Amino acid sequence: MEFEGIGALNPGNGNNIRVQATKTVLEGNSIITFGAFLTGHTAEDNGNIGGFVKIASDMWTVALQATTGMRSFKATSLSFEKNIFMNKSFIVDAYGMFSNSVVDPFLDLQTYHAGLTCTHIFGHGITVNGFHVPTTRLSGIGAVAKVNLWTTEETQLYFTAKLSRTFPAESASTTTFGYGISLGLNF
Repeated sequence: MEFEGIGALNPGNGNNIRVQATKTVLEGNSIITFGAFLTGHTAEDNGNIGGFVKIASDMWTVALQATTGMRSFKATSLSFEKNIFMNKSFIVDAYGMFSNSVVDPFLDLQTYHAGLTCTHIFGHGITVNGFHVPTTRLSGIGAVAKVNLWTTEETQLYFTAKLSRTFPAESASTTTFGYGISLGLNF
């Protein structure tokens, strides 16, 4: 069993926290991870609760997640990840995700995501991604950097920084920056 707490500071946009518990099992050549999470956001005065399952084989990963909010928010997502490069030091994965979110009874959004993730064997990594929401004609790009600060068999401590830019169809684009700490405990 693994527990993780993630805190993020988003200057000018509120702060986030996510607490999750996961259980990973080995089934043949596949790794199956089950998880549940609780999130909170200070600017929106609400939170979400959800669960996920992730199945990883030698070269593919498939994940399904369902989320419900304290108000009327509900979301489901399906993602696929494919390993495209691996050597003794680095792993590079490409991923795609489809999300369907119901923000309120009158706003149903489908979002398409795609990106690349590069991870070093010491746990450092970088992700670049993009997304598009056809209903609102909103697109965006982003990058996330992760630095492994400390790792033992029972504990992982990471620092992350995220930079993103959104491009709405009918208004000015916006840039956001956030950073956070992630602490994971294995039992």
